Formats: sequence, C-alpha cells, structure tokens
Amino acid sequence: AGGLPPVLASTITALSVLLDNPSGATATHARMILLALLPLVEDSGSASLLAAPLERAEFQIFSRDKQVDPVTGLKEAGAGLAPLRVLSDLLVLFLSSNMRLALEVDLYHAALRVLHRVLSFHKSVGLVNGTLSVSVPALAGVCLRLITYLSRDAVWTALGAERAGGLALAASGMLSLLLVHGLTMLPEEHGYASLCYEVARVCANKVFRKMLVLVKEPSEGTTLDRLRLEVELLQSTGEVINAGVQEWLDGLPQGQAYTEKDVMTVVATALLQLSLPVREDLVVYDNMSDSDPEQRLLASAMLANLVSLYSTHIHVLPALSAQPP
Repeated sequence: AGGLPPVLASTITALSVLLDNPSGATATHARMILLALLPLVEDSGSASLLAAPLERAEFQIFSRDKQVDPVTGLKEAGAGLAPLRVLSDLLVLFLSSNMRLALEVDLYHAALRVLHRVLSFHKSVGLVNGTLSVSVPALAGVCLRLITYLSRDAVWTALGAERAGGLALAASGMLSLLLVHGLTMLPEEHGYASLCYEVARVCANKVFRKMLVLVKEPSEGTTLDRLRLEVELLQSTGEVINAGVQEWLDGLPQGQAYTEKDVMTVVATALLQLSLPVREDLVVYDNMSDSDPEQRLLASAMLANLVSLYSTHIHVLPALSAQPP
C-alpha cells in the first residue's frame, strides 16, 4: 500500500550508478545485486507488484542527460512507469552501451537472466495494465547486436569459445523465446512481424552462418550444441522471411514505391510458411520462489542479502559517481 519499498527503490538507484561504467569491483557489485533481485522477478506475486505502474516518482536513477544535475547525476524516475520496466530499461541500456573486447561476461549473463525472467513472467500472465515490462524492440535489437559482436573472430578468440558461446546462447535463447511466443506478447500491429524482420536482416548479413562456423561440431548436450540449435532456428526463420520479401520485390513493377507497412505485411504473409517448434523449455527455469520450502528459505535469505548489499553499496555511491565516464 505504501508504494515501492524504500530498500528496493534505493537498490535500483544504486544499480543505475554501478551499471554506468562497470568494471572490476563495480561490475561484481552490480552482478551481486542482480542475482539478489532474481527471486523477486521469478516470484509471480512480487513480479506482478513490480510490473504495476507507479502513480508518482518514488526513486531516482543515474543519467548522463544534459538536463540532469551534473553534481548528483540523478533524475526522478518511475512516475507512470512500472519499477520492472525501469529496471529492464536500465539493463538493456547497459547491454547496449558496454560491448567491448574486455566484455564483462558474468555481468552480461546476470542482466540477461533477469530480462529472461521478465519475458517468462509476461508469457505466463500476459500484459499488465496493457503493457510489457520491457521494450521488446530494444531487447531484440541488443541481443542481435550482441550475437553479431560475439561472431567476430577477435572477440570469440579473446573471450574463449565456452564463455563467448555461453553468452551467445543466452542472447539467442532470448530471441528464440520471442520468435516462438512473441505473437501473444506483441499485440501492436506488425509488432511481431517487425521483430522477425530484424532477425531476417541480421540473417541476410550472414551473422548466423558465421556463428555456426565458429560453433563447428560440438558434443551433444553441451553449451555450444545448444547454441547451434538456437542459431539454426534464427537462421531458418530469417531465410523464410528473406525469401518471401525477395519474391515480392521481384514481382513489383520497376520503380514502384512501397512503404514500411507494405514490407511488414509481406513479412507477416511469409511467416505463414514458417513452422516454429513448440518450445516451452524457452520459458522454463529453476524458480526458487515456487519450489520446495528449503528453496523458499534460500530465496528469503537472498532477499535479506539484498538489504545487506544495499547498506554496503550506498556508502560507495559518491565515489562511483565521481568516476570519469
């Protein structure tokens, strides 16, 4: 009844600072906070509360916007938005802004795990107040960028096949989830077609083929084998859509103009030729909050740890804020 719990509001604020320029200990702090938040996102009851829009701004987030006070770097957030949406936007922004050779792989994994739980929550309960708690176009875009980045020989070699492949699996699994279950999660006109078109664009650039070459012939059941299966799904989806669009373009009179809406209509038609597998495994995970009593106690302990983590992190915020960009 009192709105967002203060410790959670402050934790989102701390996380926004930590994710601005994460490396070393800062990245470790951010990862621990995300792991502590997982039980809240996994539990359908608490996730439903976090997915409800706030009537007023109840917390602040770090921002480099020019309008923000440069001394604090904080701006009001949350008015009219759900805390889960604010958290998701922070994670997508972090994923988008920190792709570099010295990639914080473990932190990327933690962020993708939280976002996966958000999608799984909406797959289970549908829209909350008519909206999703994550921007699907932004999330799909960053996952496609991450796969493209990881497919580079230099990055794959620098990170190592297992670490790069594990991260690529998390990103490609998210895209597979959206492809298989996206029709029920993207109610807006051409929302699903637009998602599939972006997958097809990356397919046309031969990114998925390059990833399959890097994976080679993995042992059955390994991380790289699972990655191969997900990338093959993305590749086959892209090929069907690209073939349908090309056939339509070939049939147009020379010089005839067309709109983006025309293309999305063609993509939607091409999708009728696509037979996607039933993949409930894409939204299944070990949910600590809904399992046996011992696991529920562990979830409670992790939530208590969140409070402890906050009391630690809040003291380092001024030093972190003072770090150069």
